[in-house]
Amino acid sequence: MFLAIFLLHARDFAGRDTSRDIELWVSRHLASMNSYGFWGGRTKMTHLQFQNGYHQHEILEYLEVDNPHSTRSIDAVLSLADSGGHFAPYPGGGGCYDYDAVFMLTPHGGGGGMRASEQLRTTAKAIMGEQNSDGGFAETLQVRPRSIANFWRSVNRVYGALGNVPLLVERLRYAVALQRPKHSQIHTHWSEYSREWSESDLWDTWFRLLAIARIDVCLDPKRAIDWGFIDYPGIGFHPSLRAQP
Repeated sequence: MFLAIFLLHARDFAGRDTSRDIELWVSRHLASMNSYGFWGGRTKMTHLQFQNGYHQHEILEYLEVDNPHSTRSIDAVLSLADSGGHFAPYPGGGGCYDYDAVFMLTPHGGGGGMRASEQLRTTAKAIMGEQNSDGGFAETLQVRPRSIANFWRSVNRVYGALGNVPLLVERLRYAVALQRPKHSQIHTHWSEYSREWSESDLWDTWFRLLAIARIDVCLDPKRAIDWGFIDYPGIGFHPSLRAQP
């Protein structure tokens, strides 16, 4: 993704002819896609697979390149949703996981079919219902505090992966690891401050709003002018900008 962004920036803003390198980037990514429309050798779908692969699809969308496996990509992502409308391997979603999934369910900013539209409505309702009183959004409200209800949510998340061994292992690792005291708060390399799982933060608020914006425009294209999408490759771009004068 970052290589493509550098190439596109050099082409559009630095007067460099990088068209051949961009074409090579696209052709190699399309040639190495797996049957789900992502990358990697797994024969079963996992959360990490779509979360990592999403970033390449950001570039393909910017270049108006179709995903040749779009239908299967959508079905694969839909299979990872929990009953509440989230897409993380742990309960309650996560800013990145939910946005990445929403992106994949709205190819070129549009709809991905009836099932996808129904899921998008469920996800939007879930996200907006979890907005904190300060106006921001958190990573998830269902990992801490430790409680019987949250414990069973983790158990059900793992149970839902039966039949898909890589997915089962992925969710089980999160379920076990996140019970450790060291994960009682979220630690990042961005700051020395460690936040609560349910605490509003800029990162998750940004991604939650992007997810809502993308769903809103998918369901009502006229709403595109109300959101402030950026005309630049990467997170925050929206194809509706191509249609605006």
